[in-house]
Amino acid sequence: MPNSRISAGLALTAGIVLATASAGSWQAHAADMVTKAPAPASSGLADVNSWVFWTSSDFKTNVAAGNVGGIYAFNGNLDSSGWLVRGQFTYVGYDFASTLAPTGTAHGTFMDSAGAIGYQVVGNGLMASGFIGPDYEQYTTNPVAAASTVVGNAWGVGFFGRLATVSGALYPFAIDGNYSTANSTYWVRARPGVRFANLILGPEVIGIGNKVFDEFRVGAYASYDLSRYFIIQADVGYADPTRGENTAGGRGGRGAYGGLTLVFLH
Repeated sequence: MPNSRISAGLALTAGIVLATASAGSWQAHAADMVTKAPAPASSGLADVNSWVFWTSSDFKTNVAAGNVGGIYAFNGNLDSSGWLVRGQFTYVGYDFASTLAPTGTAHGTFMDSAGAIGYQVVGNGLMASGFIGPDYEQYTTNPVAAASTVVGNAWGVGFFGRLATVSGALYPFAIDGNYSTANSTYWVRARPGVRFANLILGPEVIGIGNKVFDEFRVGAYASYDLSRYFIIQADVGYADPTRGENTAGGRGGRGAYGGLTLVFLH
C-alpha cells in the first residue's frame, strides 16, 4: 500500500498525555492525546507514571504513515509540574501524480526525527507544556526529477506545545501543536470529548502544512483505557487539502483518513 507522511505530525505534546498525528497528517507530529484512567482514591506514589511511550499508524488514499515516540518526566511524575524530555520519529510514504514519472505516478517518502526538552505546569484542573529542540526532515522522491524544489532535507528547530485537562476529567479537551523551522512544517489538533468510565469520545479538528502544502481535517476519535498502563485510540474523518494537493511537497488528495494509536505508561 502506498505510504505517506503524518505530522505525526507528528508531532506534538506533552505531559501525561500524548499527542500523535492523525491519519495522513504528516508531521506527527505523531502525535495523539493520551488520557490516563483515574487512579484509585487510595493510590500513592506507586500509582504515578514517569514516562509514556506511543506508536501510531495513519492512513489516507495514497498515503500511509507511522510514528513512535516517548516522553520522560525528570521528577518521576508525568502528572505534576516539572521538566520533561521527549523524542519522536515519523515515517510517511505517499504517491502523487507527476508527468516526470514514466507511469504518471511518483512516490515520495518523508522521515522526521526530533528531540526536545520542555517544562510542564499543572494546576486548576489543567496542564500546559512546551518543548524545544533539534528537528531533522528528510525527503526521498522516485523519480528524483519529480522532487519538490521548495521543500527538502533540512535541519530546523522544533517547537511542541500542549494545553489539556488533567487525567480523569469528565469533559476532557486537548489542544496539541508543533512547528519546525525546517520547511516551515506545522501540525495542530483540537480534541474536546466526553468520558464514559474508561472510554472517551469526541470530535477532532486538525490542520497540517508546510511551505507548499496545507490541509484541513474534521473527524471523530475514541480513546479507551484498557488499564492504567495501556491505552488504545482510533480516529476517522475527512481530509481536505487547501493548497499543494497531490504534489511532491504535499500528502495526497482529499478523502477519508483513519488512524490507530497505542499508548504505554509506566
